[in-house]
Amino acid sequence: MKRPANWPDEAVWPPTTYNELTRAYLDETVCVDCGARPRQIDCGCDLSKWQAIQAETWRDNFELQKIPGMGVGVFALNDVDAKVVIGELAGLLRPSNHKASDSAKHYESKLDIGPYQTKVKQPYAYIDVWEYGSWTRFINHSCEANTAFLEARVGRNRLLTVETTQKIKAGTQVTVDYGEGFFEGDDKCRCGTRSCDNPYEEWDSANEEEEEE
Repeated sequence: MKRPANWPDEAVWPPTTYNELTRAYLDETVCVDCGARPRQIDCGCDLSKWQAIQAETWRDNFELQKIPGMGVGVFALNDVDAKVVIGELAGLLRPSNHKASDSAKHYESKLDIGPYQTKVKQPYAYIDVWEYGSWTRFINHSCEANTAFLEARVGRNRLLTVETTQKIKAGTQVTVDYGEGFFEGDDKCRCGTRSCDNPYEEWDSANEEEEEE
């Protein structure tokens, strides 16, 4: 593949490692570790160290619980304010031409790679959490979600974070909107909110029992 004309001179081409693929450039977001502004790209923060701290401390504020009909979910142990990054959506990094199964494709999220583009299509990769990933892969969908997946950076590395969109009280399930197309046809949503797009009804349960028989 030909090196893009606007690819920075200091950046490796073609990128082959995780750090090369997720390298952050100018005009990025604020560093979620130290709060350095977008153009303070060389703030010195290290993604691997930040990830290690996250891996050790997330259980102080969250726990995994089994939920009937939904598998496993994430619940807050303490109150969490709005606009707080609570973790990273980590998983396998897949190329944009990766062909996933019908089930697995719903567990892939896009992450932009390379300098942000304004005139040509932005290259991207997928973060696949179908089989592997951090604790955030257990966050269930809700049509009235209290978090969102947002692109951010730690030092010179770009990543997808989970950020609260409202205050979450202790004991509340942490949820995120999986996006359009996740629940289609016979695949019903179990979030139970008033604005649910494709709600699971009692008759769905009866149909499932008939199919099992």
